Amino acid sequence: MTFTLCLIEDCLDEGVTRGLCRNHYQTARKAGTLDQVALPKKRPAAEEHGALIQELWNDGLRMSQIAEHVGISQPTVKAVLDKMGIENPGRHTPESLLRKQNTQQNVEELNRLDHLPSVEAVAQAWNDPELDPAVLAAAQDQIRQVMPLLARAVERLDTQ
Repeated sequence: MTFTLCLIEDCLDEGVTRGLCRNHYQTARKAGTLDQVALPKKRPAAEEHGALIQELWNDGLRMSQIAEHVGISQPTVKAVLDKMGIENPGRHTPESLLRKQNTQQNVEELNRLDHLPSVEAVAQAWNDPELDPAVLAAAQDQIRQVMPLLARAVERLDTQ
């Protein structure tokens, strides 16, 4: 723990509240000069950064990106968003929706294209109209990263 001296010159006591020792804090409070001699009062994060956090949130940034931009911790960003009444601050990204969807697929959905020839089933699965476009793009990006040759072949197949 760091020890800081009182802000008042020649005072060797520990600065406790807003940089002042107990004695100088009480004296300044009674005299009405606290704002002139003490450190500024800390403002809650919601008050200090709330408008900027909400603006960045509405622009589509994730909590980690907002925290980095504002210079505060991610739990603080979440607390500010909660305090401002924004539902579910752990916003679902297309990638997380894709993971969630993959765990919820049932056997009937997986067999949906079995009646088609293989080439046609692959092309239709690559451009599945039943998927959210953002989730579909996230899935295609993951396939491109993991299996670029497969992605390129499917895209060529899709253009034929």
